[in-house]
Amino acid sequence: MKAGILQSVVETPKGYVQSSSVTYDSKNDRYIDAAVANDGTWFVAYRTVRGNTETSVDHVTSDGKLGRLVIVRTSSTSFTSAGYPGLSGGKPFFTTTCRKS
Repeated sequence: MKAGILQSVVETPKGYVQSSSVTYDSKNDRYIDAAVANDGTWFVAYRTVRGNTETSVDHVTSDGKLGRLVIVRTSSTSFTSAGYPGLSGGKPFFTTTCRKS
């Protein structure tokens, strides 16, 4: 973390690289996530945390398609996530469950 900004880089064996940054906006009680990838895609999203639920809502994206991600911590060792193609309602286009072993 540097100057209140957490930075990370994800690299895959197939050459995809994404650089991300996140910072907390105390005035609006939310996190601001920004990322850019080596395939030309990028986004800025606002993320709120309420109880055991994190909701990330796109503010702007490289393709103009806004969506959201909802992550629910189901226990101290697991969470579920769902990605939605719109900002509200709708059916998720993916869901996952992760468990720490």
